[in-house]
Amino acid sequence: MARNSAPRRTLEKACSVAGGVQKLAGHLHVPIEPLERFLDGREDIPTWLFLRAVDLLHEFEEALYRQMYPAPGAKVHVLKTK
Repeated sequence: MARNSAPRRTLEKACSVAGGVQKLAGHLHVPIEPLERFLDGREDIPTWLFLRAVDLLHEFEEALYRQMYPAPGAKVHVLKTK
């Protein structure tokens, strides 16, 4: 798979958002070793893992949006990215 493929870029972005490979592995419920191989381009990223990474990025984006634009009267929580 090409280094600049959408699944690889998505996994790299999820790794950045999660705070590193170890934390991303925990979020995605996968062992670190295969995750590193996917990120390094040594193995193709399975569709199910790509979709989990998309879900993680979506959750992060929603949390960031809620932090930036809280509902009137809502308690504001600080979002930690790392």
